[in-house]
Amino acid sequence: MNLPPWRDWLYSVKAFAAAMIALYISLALSLPNPYWSVTAVYIVSHPLSGATSSKALYRALGTMIGAAAAIALVPPLVGSPVLMSLATACWTGTLLYLALLNRTPSSYIFMLAAYTMPLIAMPTLMHPLTVWDVGLARTEEILIGIVCAAVINSVVFPKRIGPVLGEQMAELLDAAAQWTTQLLAITSSTERRKHMRHRLLADMVALDALIHQLSYDSASHLQAGHAQQMRLRMTMLVPQASALSDPLHVLRQRNPTLAVALGGLVDALTAWMQEGVAADPAEADLLRHAVAHRQATLACDHIDQVLALNTLLRLGEMIDLWQDCLNLHCAYSQSGDGLVPQLTYRTRQSIERVSHFDHGLLLFSSISTAAAIFCACMMWIQSGWEAGAGAVIMVAVACCFFAAIDDPRPQLNTFLQWMVIGSAFALVYLFAILPQVHTFLGLAAVLALPILWAGAFTGRPQHTMTVLLFTSQAITDLGLAERYTAHFESFAAGTLSAVLGMVFAIVWTAVSKPFGTELIARRLARSMWRDLSLLGHSGRRADQVDAASRLVDMTGQLLPRMALIKDESLARLDAVRDLRIGLRLLDLQTHRDALPPVVADAVEALVLEVGRHFDDCVAAGHPLEPSVALRSHLDATIQTMIGQTDAPVRHTTQALAGLRLALFPMSSTTHPQPPAGVFADAPQPSLT
Repeated sequence: MNLPPWRDWLYSVKAFAAAMIALYISLALSLPNPYWSVTAVYIVSHPLSGATSSKALYRALGTMIGAAAAIALVPPLVGSPVLMSLATACWTGTLLYLALLNRTPSSYIFMLAAYTMPLIAMPTLMHPLTVWDVGLARTEEILIGIVCAAVINSVVFPKRIGPVLGEQMAELLDAAAQWTTQLLAITSSTERRKHMRHRLLADMVALDALIHQLSYDSASHLQAGHAQQMRLRMTMLVPQASALSDPLHVLRQRNPTLAVALGGLVDALTAWMQEGVAADPAEADLLRHAVAHRQATLACDHIDQVLALNTLLRLGEMIDLWQDCLNLHCAYSQSGDGLVPQLTYRTRQSIERVSHFDHGLLLFSSISTAAAIFCACMMWIQSGWEAGAGAVIMVAVACCFFAAIDDPRPQLNTFLQWMVIGSAFALVYLFAILPQVHTFLGLAAVLALPILWAGAFTGRPQHTMTVLLFTSQAITDLGLAERYTAHFESFAAGTLSAVLGMVFAIVWTAVSKPFGTELIARRLARSMWRDLSLLGHSGRRADQVDAASRLVDMTGQLLPRMALIKDESLARLDAVRDLRIGLRLLDLQTHRDALPPVVADAVEALVLEVGRHFDDCVAAGHPLEPSVALRSHLDATIQTMIGQTDAPVRHTTQALAGLRLALFPMSSTTHPQPPAGVFADAPQPSLT
């Protein structure tokens, strides 16, 4: 294992210093559980200063809300254990549901409030008159840790989010350029391109948390808008590049001469993209002029020219999209100058105004967590074991913490593993080392080596959770206080209770959530097909921004899961193509009222048939191949419109061509074959 770089060691030193300062202050104030201040430091600390500030604020608010709920509920309900257990379960389930509905870092407020309430309430049920003192003390201890972590991380060699995010944005542009080049030129295998696409999408998702935390970095307020706009446009890069590749590859099979002519423009585009952030902005205007010149030479009187024009239209959109990304990155880098970037890509496809939530699954996760807490409470009450409160707390923490994960069992197993390791570490220190320590400086010295070593690995994403689990569990079990009062029986009871709680959470999750990723993906796909079906019903005029936003959001949720799907019935699922179909259906709405009646009727009948296809997919629960009749209907409709010069008809023709290419994709082999039907036939004259 490679040693962490010096910046990670610096972060670890800062976190340890903040923890010791928080501990000293808590001891000086004679708070009952000073170790909560130390734990709070490590929970909210992050190598990036802005991320620490945001977590600190959210944890403070969540702790105060949870503590207030415990103080309000324990006194009136302590005499009725069943009602108290039910109230605790309902509180946690409700706040967890609110947390799952919030995809920003501020969801941490609801998550903390959800499990802080039982964390304070359960230990005080045997002594209800102490709930106010416990709630107040815990809030004070955590606030001390939060303030120390935020101040130290922001003042002592702060690491700003802005530069880190700027570097990641530049790397994302390079990765997007490489993937687009290979997609358009077919210079690698399908599996290689698919792997690159999944990595690209994962990198996009990784930007979201940093973008949301920019507002907490004092040097980055002007940059947040630019970063968000670039992220929205990068979301559209995958479907946009795919929409460009299809007509180009079909033309390579049908009309190599025309494909070579267009290929020169595509090569110029990818060469410009590969220049990255150093690209000359003037190249975009040259490319756009060349595309417009080529469009002017196309008469569109046969299918090859329709395909060529479709290629050019998508090429122009790619130029606009990429130029926007470069301008936004430039504005982000120079935001201190107040630079306002010029944006040209049509934004209705990249505005995240409406998101998709599977409320059924979110409710199931919340109710499952509430039921687990209620059952754990009932078992604890029946046992009469005072230390059993720790088991209920661990059930609440574990179920809340991993509720948003498709299959939380591996993470729960890791949680249990490192909880045991942390407890073993605490056992050795508590009974072999700490009895020999008599000063605060001595305590800091004996804790420094293991805690500093663990903290240095926080900057590595694969170890972040491990470090958090180890440090929080070890510090909690040590029970650092003003006087050494450790008792083995108390330590063993607390550890056993926590382990039993984790085992219960793992078993409960295995029974209540055995479905994993594939069910989530299937439900997402069916929701997307329902939306496409609604777009296919001619009587419905969808709000284009809302419809596109929902489709983009569902695609973003589906794509990371597609690599994990093993169910053969979902093997043909292609969220990108479904998104393209939806965007083309929205394009068909744009000029529908301006079409001649005969053409409008034909298009509406065709769109309705597409809607029926997705009705069938919803009913089947898995993707279906579009029918031959639908393909023939599409081909015939396109043929009747070829050669018409009316602008709305030409726009509709291109939308239909894009719909045809998305519905009936090429072979997925390295050297694709054109789809059967009119696109594979020899050029035909217009039927009009």
